[in-house]
Amino acid sequence: MRVISLEILTAFLLLGLDAEIEVELENQDGIATWRIRDMLRGEVDVSTDVKILEAVEKGANTISDVARATKYPVATVWRKVNRLADEGYLAKDGDKSLQLTTKGKIFIKLYS
Repeated sequence: MRVISLEILTAFLLLGLDAEIEVELENQDGIATWRIRDMLRGEVDVSTDVKILEAVEKGANTISDVARATKYPVATVWRKVNRLADEGYLAKDGDKSLQLTTKGKIFIKLYS
């Protein structure tokens, strides 16, 4: 990665801007892409968010399923699921189905 790329990346991080990063593979056989937000931890409450992410990993794919699995109130789960999706830990397929992202899987490995 060249210095100018690092300077631009640093500026985006400091300004809190999200963008998609593309880096060409060294053998020039493709590219790797990710979003800047995937590099940031965000406002995570480890004690509750890990339980929500683990519930999704174990197959709870709706807010109601997650609330049942974690025994948290539905309103709490709804609020936390939306924040976790905004921060890239969960993906929402339409309005209901939840899926764990790579960032979410890494978070579980680190904090569970």
